[in-house]
Amino acid sequence: MTDSNLAATVHHSGGSYPVVAGWGILDDLGERLVDVGVRGAAYIITDENVMNPYGRRVQRSLQEAGIPAHCFIIPAGESSKSFELAQAIYHWLAERRAERGHTIISVPTSMAAMVDASIGGKVAINLPMAKNLVGAFYQPKGVFADAAALSTLGKRELAEGWAEAIKHGFILDAELVDVFEEHAEALMDVDPEISAEVIRRSMAIKAEVVSQDERETLGIRILLNYGHTIGHALESSTEYGRFLHGEGVSVGMMGQPAWLPRWA
Repeated sequence: MTDSNLAATVHHSGGSYPVVAGWGILDDLGERLVDVGVRGAAYIITDENVMNPYGRRVQRSLQEAGIPAHCFIIPAGESSKSFELAQAIYHWLAERRAERGHTIISVPTSMAAMVDASIGGKVAINLPMAKNLVGAFYQPKGVFADAAALSTLGKRELAEGWAEAIKHGFILDAELVDVFEEHAEALMDVDPEISAEVIRRSMAIKAEVVSQDERETLGIRILLNYGHTIGHALESSTEYGRFLHGEGVSVGMMGQPAWLPRWA
């Protein structure tokens, strides 16, 4: 049966995975992970703001589906993307005898995570010199976003998240920009139907681009960096403590030439 919440399928050198967004799908996550082949133990890594209630709901859903689940809680914020925290996570996994076939789960509850960071397999940490400077490509088994999680975000966090989504419209989907203009208030109020649909459309754009250029070697995926050169500079120059990521990207899009093409 076709999943009405399926936004896209990402195709990569090792296979493919679904990108899904809907309203209230978090409690079904365990069943969805079983469907994509998750077996054995799972390790949920999430921050202190997300753990309650979302992290516990994910843990409960996994356990009900027969997947033993353990949680590691990190401080919220960009500063957690560090070598020190990565090392702490490795130690925690080793202490629990994590195996190669086990699964790590990161819960996308922010807009930027749903429409951008969770799709495409880029994993990285920050250095003082630049954001996301050290990392790798590692494709997930699936991306599952529950738009209902956005209803607990503040207006600032919503606005910076929608900036990543409208970025996709600016580069490849003019009609998506029209949706933002027509439904701006509804999106800021997290209207269930419109929010989920816009997230799916934005996800589909990124999924299409990363499917064409998995490891950023063909010059296609660079389209997704629109606004990020200036945005990353703002974040790193203020030690990742002043600007939210989407705020930096918003400034960057205003400072980047407007001739960016709208084609894949």
